[in-house]
Amino acid sequence: RAAREAHAAAAAKAEERQKKIVAQQLASAEAELARKRKREQTASERDSDKARRLSEQLQRVEEMRAAKEAAKEDIEAAKRRIEEKRSAARAEKDKLKSDAEDLAETRRAYVLEREALETEKKNLETMR
Repeated sequence: RAAREAHAAAAAKAEERQKKIVAQQLASAEAELARKRKREQTASERDSDKARRLSEQLQRVEEMRAAKEAAKEDIEAAKRRIEEKRSAARAEKDKLKSDAEDLAETRRAYVLEREALETEKKNLETMR
C-alpha cells in the first residue's frame, strides 16, 4: 500500500511536472505567435505606408504631367499669337513700302510736271 501511495505520489508529481512543461510550451508558443502577429502587422503597416507614398508620388507625377501639358499648350498659343503679330507686321511693312513707292512715284511725276511747267513758262516768257 505504501508503495502504491509512493507510486501514486510520484505519478502525481510527474503529472504536475508534465503540466508545467506543457504550460511553459503553451506560453512560449503564444508568445511566439504574438511576436509573429506583431511582425506581420508591422510589415502590413510598412506595405500600407509604401503604397500610400507611391500613390501620392503617382498623384504628384500626374499633376506635373498635366501642368506640363498645360504649359505646352500655353506656349503653343503664345507662338501662334507671336506668328500672327509677325504676319500682321510683315503685311503692314509691305503696305508701308508700297505706299512709300507710290509716294516716290507721285513725287517723280510732280517733279516732271513742275519741270515741264517751268519749261513752258520760260518758253512763254521768251515768246513775249
